[in-house]
This record gives sequence, structure tokens and C-alpha cells, in this order.
Amino acid sequence: MGNRKIAPTKKFGIDEGIAEFINRVKDDDEFKEKLDYIKEKKLQLETFIQSGKTPVLEPVNRLVILRKFNSYTPALPSGSEQYSNKGGGYFLRIGDIGIVIDPGYNFLDNFLSAGYKLDDIDHIFISHAHNDHTVELESIFSLLFKRNKSATISHKIKLYINLGGFKKFSGYFDLSTKKSKDYLDYITLLNKHQLIKLSDTIEVFTTQAKHHEMITCDYALGFIFRITNVDNEKRVIKFTCDSGWSTENETKNSEEGRLFDLEKVDILVAHIGSIKEMEMDYDISKTLIENEQMGNLYEHHLGLIGCAAGTYYWKPEIVLLSEFGEELDAVRHRITKYLRDILKVKIIPTDINFVFNIDNLKVKCMKCKEFYDIEEVEIYHHNGQLYPIYSARLTPFEKQDSNLWLNSISIFE
Repeated sequence: MGNRKIAPTKKFGIDEGIAEFINRVKDDDEFKEKLDYIKEKKLQLETFIQSGKTPVLEPVNRLVILRKFNSYTPALPSGSEQYSNKGGGYFLRIGDIGIVIDPGYNFLDNFLSAGYKLDDIDHIFISHAHNDHTVELESIFSLLFKRNKSATISHKIKLYINLGGFKKFSGYFDLSTKKSKDYLDYITLLNKHQLIKLSDTIEVFTTQAKHHEMITCDYALGFIFRITNVDNEKRVIKFTCDSGWSTENETKNSEEGRLFDLEKVDILVAHIGSIKEMEMDYDISKTLIENEQMGNLYEHHLGLIGCAAGTYYWKPEIVLLSEFGEELDAVRHRITKYLRDILKVKIIPTDINFVFNIDNLKVKCMKCKEFYDIEEVEIYHHNGQLYPIYSARLTPFEKQDSNLWLNSISIFE
């Protein structure tokens, strides 16, 4: 055994070796599958960045939720496959004008899956610098740069960004020359209580938020969009973005908003965040302001109490609860039910690819693809995803066992 000789392997010169290596790879069926996948992804990318917008669909004014959970532990794995879509963002499609708000983790994947293209993005708003609200801004810049290198007509976005976000991304902005980057039309640096006109039909008011960006708590923002439709009706959408409840801040936001006739909110998009133990110490014998002073509220997200306070304060037509902590997955609809029963407001929890008609404030049923009043829609929970369903169309059998037909529904059309 010890004297047995191993047969020498054939030695190749560099050209022979490379040729042999390539031939073996070409003959390997698993590699062929990978090459087909690479071709498919390349085609998908080319389609996504090719010139031209997607068609404008009915309703022409829509809010698309592309956000799932918040970044409770943004740098750590979730430990569960169903929680792979952490962040995301929001997309407002007003006619053929596209507005992205806070493109965080998985935003582009969700945006692409929802059927949109790069050219659909005209404006981007950044509320604060945290990764779950900004991380795919760089990817958007990179794709725009690639798109514009070979395109006859360039597509450039208009960026509106708070000071914390500007400091984070300042390396992408060439401020020494009037010539803009290949992916930016212009940059607007945002501060609280500004009114910005995007078009004849779209205005944005910036609100002060209570949220820490690691270096400061002074510059985080929320956004209020005022949209005028073809019937000259105005719809107002308030995004709290990440913010703890502050009666002082909201009073000031309200006072400043009145200078621009912003008194009524139709849609409140509220970021709940997680649930903190301190909220369970809320002293019901004292006022909200007294509890704020006692430190009984979630400091940098709305939490349970902040969502209730914001609903009372702004009196919206509907409330869309968003950015839940992933640990709240299975109880999202129960939290919403308690708030709805007590506050007597149309309110639903949201998830990826919830679509809302801004003009009539209706939500799209994921099963029949038509729009219904929120009170006509039931929220089903299945495998970590929420589904708005017009339950009146369900058969008795479907109502009895929802798992069978929910498995067949794709959250993207």
C-alpha cells in the first residue's frame, strides 16, 4: 500500500489549460442553467432601464405601498425567510409623474415586481438618512448612469433630501460645477415647513419629525402631499415617516401648514415601528402631554400611542398603518382592529403592493383586482403577507378555508 504510485495528471500549457477549462464549463449542465439565469437577469435589467415610462393605468392617481417591515435590527439577518423584505418605500403615480419616497431595502426589487420601470421615477424624497429609507438611492443613481450612457435622451431625477441624508450622500453630488451628474437634474435641500411645488397639480409640505439620525435629532422630516385631480378636487396625504409622537412638533406643523391652507388630511400614512415596554406604563389617569413628559411614549417611532394620537389630531379620512416591526407580523391586523373599533376611523394595516386610489380613497382587492371602500375589504394574513380582499365575492367554501386560494394569489400582478 505504501509503495503504490499515483499516476501523474496531464499538464497543460496556459492556452491548452484555458481551452480545457472552458470546454468543461460548457459541458456542465448546472453551469448551463446558471448561464440561462444570467441571460434572463440581463434581459430583465435591460427592460427595466430602457427608455420610456410604463402606461398610465386607471386610477391615474395612485399610492403604491412597497414597504414591509421596519429595520428593527437592520444590519442583522432576520432568521426567517418570510421576513426577507424588510424595508422598501412608497411610490406615488400622479398621472405620468412618478414620486418615490424613502427607497430603502428591497425597494427596487419591489418596484420592478410591481411592474414599473426606471423612467417612471421623476422625483425622489428622502426624509432621513437611515439605511432602511435610503440604501437603494445609490442603486437608482447607478442604474440611471448606466441607462443614460447608451440612451439618446437622458432621464434625470429631481432629488429632495433632508440635511442628514445630504451629508450621507454628499460624495455623489458635484457642487463645484453647474454641469449636473448624469443621473441628477437638480437637488433641493429640505428643511422643516417648506412648501415645494412639483407641478401645477402636486405640492409638498415638509413637517418636523422626531427621529434620531445617529448624529442629530434635528433634521428628520415628514411629508404632506397635496394633489389636485382633473375635477379640481384636492387630496392631502400625510406621511409621518419615522417619528416619535410630539404634541409640540405636531402643533407647530399644523400652525405652519395652515399658512398654506393645509388643514385637512385625507390619508394618513403612519409608521408604527415596534411596541415598547414603556408604552405599557402609560398612566391613564394623566394626559397625553403629561405622559410624554414622563417618558411613557416610544421615543423615535409612533408606536401604539403615537398612532392613536396622530389619528385623533389630524382626523384623516383613512389611516394606513405602515412600517411595523417584523416581530408584530402576526398581530398587525389585531392592532388595527383595536384602533378602528375605538377611534371609529377607516384604518387598515399595509404591506407590499397595497394599491390605493387617491381620488376616491379606495383600496385594490388582490383577488379580483378591483377597488373597494376600506370598510368593504377584509385583511387576510398568510405566510407573512397581508392581503386586502373584497370578501363579499368569496364563496362559503373560500371563506371557510382561505389557505387554498391565498396560495394561488401573487402579491404582484
